[in-house]
Amino acid sequence: MFDVSLVPVLVATIVAVFIGMVWYSQRVFGQVWMREADIKVNVMDGEGAGKAILAGVFQNFVIVYIVSHVLLIAESYPNAGPLFGAIWASILVAATHLGAVIWERRSLTYYMINTGYLVVVILVASCILTMWPWA
Repeated sequence: MFDVSLVPVLVATIVAVFIGMVWYSQRVFGQVWMREADIKVNVMDGEGAGKAILAGVFQNFVIVYIVSHVLLIAESYPNAGPLFGAIWASILVAATHLGAVIWERRSLTYYMINTGYLVVVILVASCILTMWPWA
């Protein structure tokens, strides 16, 4: 149906993982996020760190891969800019994650940290995917 080049998807995935490492680091949002999520032990300190990292890489790959398809679909609409699909995907993520505040009684801070991360990843991945010279 649509052809997606895997090279920019892989590059955007690596960038997304790096963004996550910075975003959830102790110096940025890590301490606040752990408190808001009621996490007592950092998963990166335990023996399951390798599995968590692999799962995170896979999660980011899936997100970027889906964003690449959303961008291809958005290109087929006249007068839609290259980030049109990314903005709609970000709105979808924000609306979907609002359920954590409504139903799980999570704080708005928790919502903003997690949703903010995904919106940044979607927007940065969209920039990489749309500006990639060989895609």
